[in-house]
Amino acid sequence: MTKHLLLIGFSCTGKTGLGRSVFGDERIIDSDDSILAWIGRAKGTKVDHIYELYMSAGREQATHWIEEAEEALIDTWAADSQKKIISLGPGFPLRVNWSRLRAAGEVVLFRLDPDAIYDRLTARRDAIFAECPEAAKHDTWDVGVMVDENRNKYSRADAVANITRLLTEREGYYKNADHEMSTENKIEAERKLRDIGKATGFLGAR
Repeated sequence: MTKHLLLIGFSCTGKTGLGRSVFGDERIIDSDDSILAWIGRAKGTKVDHIYELYMSAGREQATHWIEEAEEALIDTWAADSQKKIISLGPGFPLRVNWSRLRAAGEVVLFRLDPDAIYDRLTARRDAIFAECPEAAKHDTWDVGVMVDENRNKYSRADAVANITRLLTEREGYYKNADHEMSTENKIEAERKLRDIGKATGFLGAR
């Protein structure tokens, strides 16, 4: 019997937002929140958002802690007997122990065109910088995607090419999902996710 429903995909493909819309806020575990809580307990660094971790700890340390947290959370969730719906950051399927969580869950892959991902990433970054202008000075969490190593912003064409390359590199981790869905159309995506929820027992057949 399936333990967990695991929502995976590239950043800004709508995993958490659509998950909350379909299943309700209280049922969705956002892995970013879980990562920050784990780092707060293990490292004594408490922040409210992943980008703040990069600001306070620096890119190298933040990346290392996030990888540690993801591996620890995989082990914790894989051993948990209570069914969960988890919106997972894009790094989880790349971890060496991912197979443990994969074996304990039904995986739903969220897909979106690279140009649309770029637009959503841009909107997210604009919102972050509007809320916290200081974040623009520590813009290293999107290195290799939206900015280069010197925090110079890529052109749209180059950023879309970066996203396309990463999607291609990760296809091997994505292709074995139990379900996959496009999130380009929100209404259609919600309908598809609702159908998956019913088929897997995470939603009643109403």
